Amino acid sequence: MGFDYSLLTATLTCATTVLVTVIGGFFAVETKKRKIDREKTERRAMARAEESRLSMQLMSANTGLVIVTAIAVKEGRVNGKMDAALVKADKAQKEYYELMNRLASEQIAK
Repeated sequence: MGFDYSLLTATLTCATTVLVTVIGGFFAVETKKRKIDREKTERRAMARAEESRLSMQLMSANTGLVIVTAIAVKEGRVNGKMDAALVKADKAQKEYYELMNRLASEQIAK
């Protein structure tokens, strides 16, 4: 009467299958987490880029407004560039506030 190798082989095969399945499950979960993290990072980078662009646009508009105001004060009269500078500054500020409100709403909704 000898040792039954078929039972040992079947047990090892079953154990190997279970182990591979468990490891595959952990790998799938980690892959999903990394994908979610990557997407979140990409959304944040896009928001930062948009915020940076609008911030620079706002600074440029404000600088333009300061320059035309300084010229008007220096010359003692309102020049024709004041209205255009005011419109540009107002537009830039509204776009910046819209972005900040949108980002805040997205954070609240999460």
